[in-house]
Amino acid sequence: MTDKRIFISDIHLGDDARYRDPEPHRRARFFPDEHGERLLSFLNQRILAEKDRVKDLVLLGDVFDTWVCPFDAMPPTYESIFSSEENQPILETLRQIQNS
Repeated sequence: MTDKRIFISDIHLGDDARYRDPEPHRRARFFPDEHGERLLSFLNQRILAEKDRVKDLVLLGDVFDTWVCPFDAMPPTYESIFSSEENQPILETLRQIQNS
């Protein structure tokens, strides 16, 4: 029986350039090495493992950080975010959720 609707907001996935920018004020808000395991654990344990009970996963807010950027930096593109090696585990898990 599907009875859960889960909402996730403001993940702020960036791209490799933003994750490694030497200027702290220009870095992405999401850091895969700091936050990735926690997000993956949540997606795997609360959504994939309970897929028979989860009706919907709703992604809100800034899932991809394409516009929040300092004036002296180029914002990431969707292409650069989707091709980021750092983001692949999360993107693959979201694909699994979509296909389950």
